[in-house]
Amino acid sequence: MAPPQQGIAETPAVTVESSDPFALTTDIRVPSGTKARIHANLAAIDVLERLNREGGRPATTAEKEVLATWSGWGACAELFDRRSDTYATEREHLRETLGLEAYRAAEASILNAHYTDPLIAEAMWDTLRQAGMSGGRVLEPGCGAGTFIGLAPEDAVMVGVDNDTVTAAIAAALYPRAQVRAEGFETTRVPADSFVATIGNVPFGNFTLIDPAHNPGRFSIHNHFINKAISLTAPGGYVTVLTSRYTLDGMDTRARRAMAAKADLIGAVRLPSTAFKRVAGTEVVTDILVLRRRDPDQAADDGDVTRWIDTEEIPFDDVDHLVDRSVFDSEKTQDAFNVNEYFINHPDHVLGNYALGQGIHGSATLKVVGEQPTREALGAWVSNTPGGMSG
Repeated sequence: MAPPQQGIAETPAVTVESSDPFALTTDIRVPSGTKARIHANLAAIDVLERLNREGGRPATTAEKEVLATWSGWGACAELFDRRSDTYATEREHLRETLGLEAYRAAEASILNAHYTDPLIAEAMWDTLRQAGMSGGRVLEPGCGAGTFIGLAPEDAVMVGVDNDTVTAAIAAALYPRAQVRAEGFETTRVPADSFVATIGNVPFGNFTLIDPAHNPGRFSIHNHFINKAISLTAPGGYVTVLTSRYTLDGMDTRARRAMAAKADLIGAVRLPSTAFKRVAGTEVVTDILVLRRRDPDQAADDGDVTRWIDTEEIPFDDVDHLVDRSVFDSEKTQDAFNVNEYFINHPDHVLGNYALGQGIHGSATLKVVGEQPTREALGAWVSNTPGGMSG
């Protein structure tokens, strides 16, 4: 197989000029249903093993079609449930194929392996095009199987980073002209200002990674990755990321202040909770953020886009209820959600209506109920962002 790279980003990419990149579209190739996803993932791993046995040759068009059905393990948690025999055969096959260490890494990935709908990825690329990006090195932290790489414009030199070796190998096999690095982004060491732009879907999670140079504040992984990406993007460049709503809505403002010290928020859009369902099979509230890196001696934007540090409370009584409030423990559940001032001031950038729902652990959770976003709906807010998308 075309292996992802190890080491620093200045190391030349493994490039197979005789192999064309996979022709990705916004069509969904990953199957629906847990069993079908598991079998598609196992088939993709078998293709990687075959390429490896055959000297790391380029994947054929047919093999790339199989690799493109890879969806990670985020929607396949049942596979790793040793208490159940439902997928015992598939579980044993995966363990034997990967080996114990890689199997454990696959099991651990169920928390973050939720890949991006290509329709959303394409809309995010549209924002960079409108901003005037005209080629150069573009960073994708947490690149997964390469959705953003596959939809990148011809003049973008993509550098993708993913800590899952199988996923990184699939991205490298699908897009052999990209530089794909099999490493945790927290270990990536490149000079500041190395990229003309950053794009991607950062991993979400309430945990921290050790990265003294770029995460001294020990921010959660999503905020860590965004802050680091800003530092690695040259002044004037854009950082366009899909992230957890807690990047903007979290009560702790330190991460947002760290971002605002280096970049202006040009615009944001909050997606419906179902935005990940087509590909990842999960529901979560996410935001697309567009940030522009400033010159070190440049003051922050004076417009209302600076009003994205603080949050306001929205009482439960002010939103629709998808569940009866009586299901929540009144002593453990607050009576309001925190929502960033940006979305209070720009309610049209929320693609749906807020609602009270029940989370996976039974707690109250904020949902956004709306239609599945179209490329046109996502693109409409770009031209109306308060700070503009050029200059």
